[in-house]
Amino acid sequence: GEGDALTSRETGLALSVVTADCVPILLAGDGEIAAVHAGWRGITAGVVRATLDRLATPADRLTAWLGPAIGQCCYEVGDEVAARVVAASDQGVARPGTGSRPHLDLHAAVSSQLRRAGVDEDGMFGPEFENLFQQVSTLLLAASANSRNARDADG
Repeated sequence: GEGDALTSRETGLALSVVTADCVPILLAGDGEIAAVHAGWRGITAGVVRATLDRLATPADRLTAWLGPAIGQCCYEVGDEVAARVVAASDQGVARPGTGSRPHLDLHAAVSSQLRRAGVDEDGMFGPEFENLFQQVSTLLLAASANSRNARDADG
């Protein structure tokens, strides 16, 4: 069925989650696993806590993997959405954007919720690399600038 999280204690079963901008989370504990789709709506609705509550493994014995998601550089939201995510996680997950709208760090929001629930930071793993969206944006801007420079040199 549809939903933002799946849990299982069945041996030999794999769970997966498909996301675009949202944070995919995989959790593993004592003979059980979970797959979570955590966007701003799920974060504010408590999908992380609800999933942890369904698992029998104590939070401090879980391993959590956070997959790639949109980065704070690129995730512009309205003030109301930012306020809801901050209230559900931590003040540091929102920062002023280049315009008048705030930018959110969904990874930081999920990490905050996991830590608050008791998941040990040493058991949390995620992308330790520059945000993919930021890399693509940088490459596109450089290509655009090179194209303009080449046209200017020819013309």
